[in-house]
Amino acid sequence: MTPRPYFPAILAAFLMIASSLSVPASADPEAQPWVRVALATGARNVVVAATGSSRISVQLSSELLGTFDSPHTYTFEYSNGSVKWVESGQTQAGGFSMVCTTESGRLRYSGREYRRAIRVVACEGGVACVNVLPLEEYLWGVIPCEVPAGWPMEALKAQAVAARTYALRALEQYPDRPFDLYSTVLDQLYMGSGYETDRCTRACRETWGEVCTYAGAPIIAYYHACAGGWTASGSEMFGRDLPYLRAVPSRDAAVYRWVYRIAATDLQTSLRRAGYTLGSIQRVWVHRFSAEGRAAEIKIVHGDGVLLVGGSDLRRILGPSNIESTYFTVEGQEAPAIPAGAVTEQRYAPLRSVQPVERYSLLHPQVLVPLAVAAEMRGCAVITGEGTSRADGFLVIGSGGTREYADRIIWIAMPVRAGEIVEVAQCSSFTEPAFDFESPDVGIEVVEPAGGIGRPTGGMITFVGHGCGHGVGMSQHGARILAENGWDYAQILRYFYSGIELERYW
Repeated sequence: MTPRPYFPAILAAFLMIASSLSVPASADPEAQPWVRVALATGARNVVVAATGSSRISVQLSSELLGTFDSPHTYTFEYSNGSVKWVESGQTQAGGFSMVCTTESGRLRYSGREYRRAIRVVACEGGVACVNVLPLEEYLWGVIPCEVPAGWPMEALKAQAVAARTYALRALEQYPDRPFDLYSTVLDQLYMGSGYETDRCTRACRETWGEVCTYAGAPIIAYYHACAGGWTASGSEMFGRDLPYLRAVPSRDAAVYRWVYRIAATDLQTSLRRAGYTLGSIQRVWVHRFSAEGRAAEIKIVHGDGVLLVGGSDLRRILGPSNIESTYFTVEGQEAPAIPAGAVTEQRYAPLRSVQPVERYSLLHPQVLVPLAVAAEMRGCAVITGEGTSRADGFLVIGSGGTREYADRIIWIAMPVRAGEIVEVAQCSSFTEPAFDFESPDVGIEVVEPAGGIGRPTGGMITFVGHGCGHGVGMSQHGARILAENGWDYAQILRYFYSGIELERYW
């Protein structure tokens, strides 16, 4: 698929010279789409300051209204469905566009600086301030806001490709809206050119134009901070059964913990505002867990009966900054282990070889990882964070605490040097086992917890959880952990997004 251009003729006329952007020699900067990023919507007035020379024109038109060769300030107000440029007294129904005319120039809004162009348009009963710029330059201001610049380069590259894919897909979603993306966590966090870093920009340049695709089209590349053990499927969290958004072990179970306390009366009020009918809350607990251990259904006993609320619904009602993931229980309640019947002794069948073979345990007790059932194997090599080495289908990499086999990967805890051989079996071939990470369709139902668990204490209900974010797609901390253990960005992306391809779009 060839992406269509998303910038108007007025901006195309002001394209900067691409040689100053230090893009890969094979890349064509003008082939990429432009994006429209909302910095504010519904504002009564907007003040934009140009730090260098700039031009202002009527929005979506070639009519040039002014050229300024030195720093200049533009003030706009909302006026009966139109936008007024205060300094000139002109009012336009379509709004105005300001464009930097030098590569070093910036446009400043609300204390932050932005590249290329800013539009002000009437939107949502006020003025919208929209940064318009090439997609790759937009990413330079996204990646350091989404993940720390000091993370491993392969994790930064994975984030760059995921963010690029998300942005490209967003360009098709709202054709009648005067912007494509919000600059907040509603889409991707973006704070302009002042937050760019050399390492994050390098990650974007070294993956220039690469996009995750499925069946020839860009995917909806959801990502989140920390899944908490397993990612969530798209159908579980968003009701979108997409083949590339499947649940997989995320390797990040111990990264982040949280606690949220809410008065039982406030919980009752929040549920009523969401449309539920209930009396005074007497007890709350997680009634059913998903196969991955997430809170699938919450049971609320109240004065007028019993209410069941989905875990993702409760997170939406109480807010994702409070219920930070769906990996939670109420205080004192333990999430059940995944039933042991899901694992058989056959998964632990030893290799037929002349050498003894390690038995691999699990990184997290609720993560079921099939082991290699190999009829024959020549050997395997190991790496730490310093390099990789393959031998007969195995890649063995350093990890904390345990050893396990997962998708042709053996995780190994013992400290080893890159390339050191840890096992050698004198056989001729390796037979890869067939398995699937997809969890069972049914969840785990819990009987009423014992004692006073879930009853308000001092009028408060306490939720205890781990992980951060909706859990769908790529875990950012999971990507970091994989990168620290030798995975490259393509392996990371293909792990979190099932069945995808990486394609160069420009």
